[in-house]
Amino acid sequence: MDLTFDSVLRAFEITGSAAKGFDNHVFTCQAYDPTLDAITQFARLIDANEQPPRIRSVIIQGDTTTIGSGEDPRPFFWHGSACICSQVFSPDHGYINRIYVSNTDKWIVLIPPKGVNPGKNWAPFVRDEELYFVHEYAPFRVLKARFVSPHDGFLLLDIVAEHAVTTPTSGDGYSQFRGGTNALQIGNKIVGIGHTNEWRGSTKESIVHRPFLFVYQPEIRVDYYAFDFDFPKRFKIIDPTSFYERDGALYLVTCETETVWSTVPQNGRSCLYLVDIENILDKDGIGSRGRRLHGWAHGEAPQKQRFLGAWRRPKAS
Repeated sequence: MDLTFDSVLRAFEITGSAAKGFDNHVFTCQAYDPTLDAITQFARLIDANEQPPRIRSVIIQGDTTTIGSGEDPRPFFWHGSACICSQVFSPDHGYINRIYVSNTDKWIVLIPPKGVNPGKNWAPFVRDEELYFVHEYAPFRVLKARFVSPHDGFLLLDIVAEHAVTTPTSGDGYSQFRGGTNALQIGNKIVGIGHTNEWRGSTKESIVHRPFLFVYQPEIRVDYYAFDFDFPKRFKIIDPTSFYERDGALYLVTCETETVWSTVPQNGRSCLYLVDIENILDKDGIGSRGRRLHGWAHGEAPQKQRFLGAWRRPKAS
C-alpha cells in the first residue's frame, strides 16, 4: 500500500489578525465529477480569534463564495452534483449534520436514528446511487439516508451496519480512529481514509493526526490499515479531506498544519497525494506493504491491536 506525494495545492497561514488570500482557509477538499472531468473545491474559513474556532466558521465554495456555516466539509458526488457533508456546532444544541447540494444550492438536514449521538466527522459515500455515512469506527457503524418525500429539506438516517471493532482511546477519552475523507465504492468494497488522534503529551498542542485507510466489505469484513509513508514531522496535524478516482488513479487531498488550529500564528498547506491500494484490494489481506491495525470479520471476535482507534462522539448537551 503506497502513498506518493504529488503537489502542494495551496499554502496558507492561520492568523489571529485580518486574513489575506487563503489565510484561515483550512480543510480544503475536492469533489470530483467523473462526467465532466471537473473538480469543485470547498474549504472551511475559520475565525482563529473565536475560542473554540469552530463556532463562527463558514464553508467556502471555490475561492470566495460563502455557502453557509459549518465545519470540515467532506465532499462526494451524488445525483449529478458536487456535494459536501458538514456539521454545525452550537453550545446549546450540539452537532447538527447537513449535506449541501451544489447544483441546487440547498442544504439538507440529516436526522440520525433515535439513540444515536450525532457527533461529527461523518464519512459520506455513495453505493449503487444511494447515500450512506460511516458514523463511527468503534463500533464501525454505517447509516443509510432516505427521503420521506423528495420535496423535504431533510433526510432520515437508519443504521444498516454495526460491527464490533475494539480500539484504544486517545487523550480526550474518545477512540483514536476518527473520520477523514469521503469513501468510494470500488467493486464490492467501500474504501475510505480516516485520521488518527494521538495525544503525545497532556496538552492539545501535543496532538498528532495521521491518515489511515479503511476497507469495508459489507456484511463480510472491515479492516483498518496504516500508510507506509513518512509525513513531514513539522506538521503535527495531517487531516485527510477528500478521496477520489480520476483516470484510473486514486487521489488523496490533505490539510496539513503545524499544530491544532486554535494556535496562532502558524503555517499550513493543502496537498495532493497518489494512493496505490491494489495489493489490499486484490489480496483481501495485509498485502506487501499494508500493516493491518484493527478489523472485524463475520464470525470472528474483535481484536485489539497495538495502535489507533475510532471516535465515540460526545453527547449533545
